[in-house]
Amino acid sequence: MPTAARLVAAIVLGALTAVMVFVLIAYYPEEPWERSQTRLVQTFAVVGALVGWFSLGKRAGQESGVGISLGIRAALTTTAWLLFVLSVNHVINRIIDSQLAGARPMQAIWEVVEKAVEYFGFLLHGQIIAIGLGLGIIAGIITARAQKAWR
Repeated sequence: MPTAARLVAAIVLGALTAVMVFVLIAYYPEEPWERSQTRLVQTFAVVGALVGWFSLGKRAGQESGVGISLGIRAALTTTAWLLFVLSVNHVINRIIDSQLAGARPMQAIWEVVEKAVEYFGFLLHGQIIAIGLGLGIIAGIITARAQKAWR
């Protein structure tokens, strides 16, 4: 059922997740993240909005507190989904570019796992972790306040 908390969580987490694109590009400018930066921002925003709607907004009405733990959980959930989506996107781009032509399906699946591990390695930078958790906490607090205001 749509609630104000779900809507606020989707908008806020989607926007804050899109901001993380610019953080990652600033820290790793040599990495060709995507064929276009616009599509990467859209992907991050959509994944953030979906996690905000289905996870953060739903839990805001069920759990009490200021929303810090909700925000941390949302940031970790969003990160896991983004690792998966970006890894699959990388493999699809390699298939389209005929770099995996004639390969076995298990090779593509293994490459998804390898790319996810590589992207996870990018996230193990202290400042990126702090920024990501900070943005998640902000989203959690705003969502919890929206839940209390429009209960």
